[in-house]
Amino acid sequence: MKKNINYMIRLIKLIQPIYGYLFITIFTGFLGFVSASLIPILGVVILLVHLDYINIQNIELLYILLMLSGLLRGLLRYAEHYFGHYVAFKTLALFRDHLFGHLRKIAPTNILSKEKGELVSMVSSDIETLEVFYAHTIAPVMIAFLMLISLFTSLTLITSFLFSIPVLIMYLLISFILPRRFHIELEGPSTNYREIFSSNNSLFLESMQGINQIRYLNAFEEQEQKISKGSIKLEQSFLVIKKKNIHHRLIIDFLIYATITLSLLLGIILSTNSNIEHYEAVLGVIIVISSFGPFIALSALPSTLNQTMASAKRVFALLDEKPLMEENIVGKSLHIKSINMHHINYQYDERVILKDLSTIFPKQGIVGIYGESGSGKSTLLKILMRYFDPNQGEIVFNNENLKNLNTKSIRKNIAFLDQETYIFEDTFKSNIILAKPFDSNNLNNACKIAQLQSVVDALPNGYDTVLGNRYYKLSSGEQQRVGLARAFYWDARVLLLDEPTSNVDSLNETMILDALVKEKTNRLIIIISHRRSTLSICDDIYELRNGSLVKYNNQ
Repeated sequence: MKKNINYMIRLIKLIQPIYGYLFITIFTGFLGFVSASLIPILGVVILLVHLDYINIQNIELLYILLMLSGLLRGLLRYAEHYFGHYVAFKTLALFRDHLFGHLRKIAPTNILSKEKGELVSMVSSDIETLEVFYAHTIAPVMIAFLMLISLFTSLTLITSFLFSIPVLIMYLLISFILPRRFHIELEGPSTNYREIFSSNNSLFLESMQGINQIRYLNAFEEQEQKISKGSIKLEQSFLVIKKKNIHHRLIIDFLIYATITLSLLLGIILSTNSNIEHYEAVLGVIIVISSFGPFIALSALPSTLNQTMASAKRVFALLDEKPLMEENIVGKSLHIKSINMHHINYQYDERVILKDLSTIFPKQGIVGIYGESGSGKSTLLKILMRYFDPNQGEIVFNNENLKNLNTKSIRKNIAFLDQETYIFEDTFKSNIILAKPFDSNNLNNACKIAQLQSVVDALPNGYDTVLGNRYYKLSSGEQQRVGLARAFYWDARVLLLDEPTSNVDSLNETMILDALVKEKTNRLIIIISHRRSTLSICDDIYELRNGSLVKYNNQ
């Protein structure tokens, strides 16, 4: 419970820029419920005046107040929903901006070990669940609290403490005491539901991303069974929550009718004993009957609140992550001319990946590195990019330790082409230039070097053609060459290529290799590959064996 309270406090602090709109939502919601309660109360007062139980001279004023209450109820309800939805959607924007900002801070090192589906689920469904807290939790709680004070005050003034205090106890039972108990009961099932929901999202996303492989292997039935099992598990988890909610709702409904019955009995007893007037007893009962709206909304919160807290737990776990590799923002900046590695050791989960690795890379040309799967080839490139540091040893750029260099300067000098080139749903031009300012000559030159000019000429709108699964889709070879064009446009001094021809045919491989050969006099290119044909263009070849580099003569 203490953790949930801490989560709530953090959630409230995160939306400080929109406190004013949240206050308006609460205020209009409270006044809306007051005006809704006044409609039956004023109706009964008018009836009592006509029956001569109450003596009010200006009955026309009562009719005016009755009509105004109805009108205000509609206007205030609209205002509550308007500002409530503004808070909700603004919250989504603030939260996603905050989350993406943190992802940028901990990327890429922390992100490498996370499933894409889990991150997508967090950014989408978990954030949307948290939005419910702001739109449908804070406001109802505050409205119910204000209504509780106003109702207790009204009942005490109209009737007596003998009437208002027992009713107050029932209100507290319905709106605060029992919902807290329900919240505790649902905490475990709700957390379990969110975890299964996230797992299913990851499985479905992976299935969509790997649809071609599933088709090639004719594994639709096996994948369908996995998804079905996950769906059944999710449904069972949801049914547990649903059954508990039904049970809770029955208890609340029973207590609502019990409260109305109690108010009737109190009214009869107190009016019979002359503690209050008969018309005061009637008004007291009508106030009780017309006032349950905000308390019913509050009693229904435990189910959604538990799922909200489960989502908050997952989101805050990510937001609390410290970067595994802190960026150096005050270090030296340089133009890389040489790269040396001295006695590098790196292990992950007690598994030795690199062991006493030393090498001096040439200032220009193409260096090839090959080795068995899992030998540490990709890890070596990521260490050069300073995604993480070696456990021991030293990496030197221009006689300067890598750790002393400005991280942005390193990334500016080095372009890293991963095994899969991601194509953004954007124009061909934007997919090449990314974050660097647009330069038409540089763009044309990069595409020319990467053998993409013929592809651009064939596109419907040239460089302005929108790429992506829903628009124009490039082949695997074309995507790899887009990755190369990005690197050439970036004009990095060093190119690190991780299996640059792994997903392409021999024709595209030849085109990519030709592009690299033409550029080797201008920069250092390091290629890791399991293909001998890819490494045939290299000036020097190393095998990564038992954590160390062994040089071969490429003849």
